[in-house]
Amino acid sequence: MSGHESEHEPVVIRDKRRFDPLTGEPRQPDPDRPTPGGRAGAQAAEPDDDEQGIPKADALLLEERTRDLQRLQAEYANYRKRVDRDRVANAESAVGLALMTLLPVLDDIDRARAHGDLTGPFKAVAEQLAASRATASIRPSTRPCCTTRVRTSASPLPRR
Repeated sequence: MSGHESEHEPVVIRDKRRFDPLTGEPRQPDPDRPTPGGRAGAQAAEPDDDEQGIPKADALLLEERTRDLQRLQAEYANYRKRVDRDRVANAESAVGLALMTLLPVLDDIDRARAHGDLTGPFKAVAEQLAASRATASIRPSTRPCCTTRVRTSASPLPRR
């Protein structure tokens, strides 16, 4: 048995990985070790390389990251469009809410003007509101007054 052991060559393990599995750092090629192309220290194209000389694993990683970047850019563009659309909708909603709360007041002022109840400093405020309503293209309500009795300047307007 001892004669057979000396006839066999010793087992040599060569780690041909380009990256160290423990640290993840790229390994430098050994200049003394011949490469598969036959020249020592020269980088020969491996069968895993594509036409630009980029290893297939790196090309796949590059392709994957490019797709991820494109997906993120599309998500961001959609986010910006949605935010802009929501901003416009919120502004319109705020204007609508403000107008909905002011319309009954403007209608009451129009009724008071029709009955001759606008006098003094409140008349100037009512005129400013009417001018603002005209620039906003808001028409006065055409519905008739709720009550038929005539109000005097001493009788208060009903509250809603």
